Amino acid sequence: MVKAWITAAAGGLLVASGACAPVMGGGSDGGRGGGSSQDGGGGGGADAALGVGADAAAGGGPGDAAPGGGGDAAAAYCGDGTCQSTESCSSCPTDCGGCTPFCGDGSCNPGETCASCPADCGACAPACGDGACNGVEDCSSCPGDCGGCAPSCGDGTCNAAETCTTCPGDCGACPAVCGDGTCNGAEDCYACAGDCGVCPCVADSFEPNNGSPAATSIADAVTYCMRSICGTADVDWYEFTVSSGFTATITFTDALGDLDFEAYSAATVAWIDGSYGSTDMETITQTGLASGTFWVRVYGYSGATNPSYCITVNTY
Repeated sequence: MVKAWITAAAGGLLVASGACAPVMGGGSDGGRGGGSSQDGGGGGGADAALGVGADAAAGGGPGDAAPGGGGDAAAAYCGDGTCQSTESCSSCPTDCGGCTPFCGDGSCNPGETCASCPADCGACAPACGDGACNGVEDCSSCPGDCGGCAPSCGDGTCNAAETCTTCPGDCGACPAVCGDGTCNGAEDCYACAGDCGVCPCVADSFEPNNGSPAATSIADAVTYCMRSICGTADVDWYEFTVSSGFTATITFTDALGDLDFEAYSAATVAWIDGSYGSTDMETITQTGLASGTFWVRVYGYSGATNPSYCITVNTY
């Protein structure tokens, strides 16, 4: 090889080219694109031909690394695959992963309900059993929330303060009784004048028996009913025989007319006893009598009338 001094075309530098340093080739410091240069690739070594500065790579600045090579580290950013200390599951779920659901995260997650997390799922619709007596609930439709209703007529239960009279709807109709103000099927003017009105006084079938001579003979221990006393002129006489005594009784409704009762001896035509009470019964009892015939008479006190009474005589 012939030594020659060549004036470098670039930069006016003198570059020695000898037998061991071929031009456009790769020397100890590397030519363009090759060699075992210690100062960089692509553009040649310290004495590289067609370079622009010691150690400069082709296309590079003085002393700087080649593009894509060493130098300062890149800045961290969301999406770089690493969850940095400044990142979180909410600010960068791509790097840090999604956040664990919790009440208050603005999403009604599985496992959350209007009861357990109203902040995310909204308030629950009112329902019986939720512990609150809402506007559409009351003591009858939802006693669990609103409490039991106060007893009242019409609630289907006959409560302590209710009766068949005050609340028949709950307690049932009252049984028919004389004095309830209603003349029921089993009542009539004889049995219950208070409900059915006073019966007209009609002469009974034993008339005329207004004196002892016309006294009606009655049997022992037989009860005769539907007898009547109609006015001051009506006096009923009855006749019977005894061995040693008797008990005679009349029953009636005193409110329809007070009756009195007397006994006489037919043998002497004398009064022997009387009953003058003001109840619904008059009774005369006599013992130690001589056998014979006796009379009893029924009449109205102070001219009272009574449309119905019964009479019984037991002799002995």
